Amino acid sequence: MKKPEVLIVGAGIAGPALAYWLSQNGYRPTVIEHARQLRSGGSAIVVKGPAIPVADRMGILPQLRGLATRNRSLTLLDPGGRRILQLPLTSDKAPTVEVTRADLSEVLHRSAQTEAEFLFDDTVTALDQDEGGVDVTFRRSAPRRFDLIVGADGMHSTVRRLVFGPERQFASDLGLYGATVPLEPDAIEDPNEMTMLTAPNRMLVLHPSRTTPLAIFTFRAAQLVSCASS
Repeated sequence: MKKPEVLIVGAGIAGPALAYWLSQNGYRPTVIEHARQLRSGGSAIVVKGPAIPVADRMGILPQLRGLATRNRSLTLLDPGGRRILQLPLTSDKAPTVEVTRADLSEVLHRSAQTEAEFLFDDTVTALDQDEGGVDVTFRRSAPRRFDLIVGADGMHSTVRRLVFGPERQFASDLGLYGATVPLEPDAIEDPNEMTMLTAPNRMLVLHPSRTTPLAIFTFRAAQLVSCASS
């Protein structure tokens, strides 16, 4: 019997994770990503709660623990740089594993690539659905037909735009902006302590990492750019 074919648009976190589980349950997944390779940017992601047993069942939990950032505490500072309080980030009662987005993406990709097809430097340009499936047109690859399409391509999803219309019809600008900047390896003194400075309408986080520490800046402002793509 022919396996149902599923196209997953987006090879970030959700895409490869879904591809793994679909391949384990009788489906043939294809993951397409418009970037030329896995993206290396982004801040840290905390794997906790129900995600821990899921990662264990996937066989990737030991890898994630080996890649953990090992942050032990979070120190909060006021606008003058004075310490407000310090919070523990680890607990034996509620195990967590914090890894960079790049490391998590790479681990999930490796776990899925043996059974899933990955196509990079390409994207979907048209979808034509009928009762039996979806005909898909790509920017580079030849057209193909799939039984199901999954949009895992992020905030400005191409799949969502093709199915529901231009993003500007649905987007609501919240006035929040953020930037993540890589730092020199020795820029943060304590590799086990994350520091957060908060002030009205803005926040700065210094985030240690095994390789590249990060400065994460978030602020609220009047609309600087449109949050919606066309």
